[in-house]
Amino acid sequence: MLMLASVASLLILITDRNLQTDFGATKPYYYHWYGLLLLTVITLLGGSFTLIKNERTSRIIPVLGSLIPLIFILVDVFFLYGTVGFHNPDQFATYLFGLSKYPDTLSYLPGLFDIYTITLVIALITSSLGLKNINKS
Repeated sequence: MLMLASVASLLILITDRNLQTDFGATKPYYYHWYGLLLLTVITLLGGSFTLIKNERTSRIIPVLGSLIPLIFILVDVFFLYGTVGFHNPDQFATYLFGLSKYPDTLSYLPGLFDIYTITLVIALITSSLGLKNINKS
């Protein structure tokens, strides 16, 4: 799931002109773009650690690889919405999670952020369950 999340975030980085330019206000690349790039790397590393033979490490790192980006998403939506020109968290959440294009924005593929977030949640749940099973044994 973390590898799928990484692919989704890479597609966002490549296709979202709003993310790249702060909705057209700056030349590429805007700092939110770099933030998502960092989260992509964290997610990719978390997914890669599932291949390690050490069971504890192969479960703890994926938990962090999904939890850290999810925390960043929550902080971004609820506290940093104004830095990208939205007046409230609802507007920013509608832009990020809407399945249709937000009015008066540059080109992007609606739904990609939904896929990214859903795969992170599924990865967090499954890796947490795996960690819980290791702790029982």
